[in-house]
Amino acid sequence: MKPYKLRPDDWECPVCGAAKVDFEVYEEA
Repeated sequence: MKPYKLRPDDWECPVCGAAKVDFEVYEEA
């Protein structure tokens, strides 16, 4: 289980990361 980051600025966070992924996907889509 490796922490995922959307951008180099984003810090590894299981909760924030998941939220950021959702926001990014929705914003891009």
